[in-house]
Amino acid sequence: MYTLSDGRGGTDTATVTVTVLSPAEQIDAMEASIQVLLDDGAINSGQTRSLSVNLDQIQRRLDAGQTHVALNQLNAFTNKVTHLIAEGVLTEEEGQLLLDAAEDLRTSLTVTEDEAAVDMALADDELLADVLPSAASASPAGRRR
Repeated sequence: MYTLSDGRGGTDTATVTVTVLSPAEQIDAMEASIQVLLDDGAINSGQTRSLSVNLDQIQRRLDAGQTHVALNQLNAFTNKVTHLIAEGVLTEEEGQLLLDAAEDLRTSLTVTEDEAAVDMALADDELLADVLPSAASASPAGRRR
């Protein structure tokens, strides 16, 4: 809950709700947006299928733990949307909605990947501490002596 002030003694309170979507939920929302574009006649069934295949591949790669490959598929999706805008198939507004969603997904995947790297580094440090307790606690300068 936030309390806002107008600087002249007037205040009000407000509650802000933040909803965080998982990558799978984000992909589902992108699929729904593509369906709306098809239903509105902005894209045809072949273009819909092409974009949907990319999203399906992204989800499959994420399910397999292949975040880097999923990011490559996301780049392909973004390139297709950019091409549809350049060709005049999608308006700037229609395309930008998909591009923004793709960027949000990229951010989610990058943060998840960075967290995994930190977790792996911590696990490596713990393993090193178990195997070589004195090496894990020694400073780099201390190891050179």
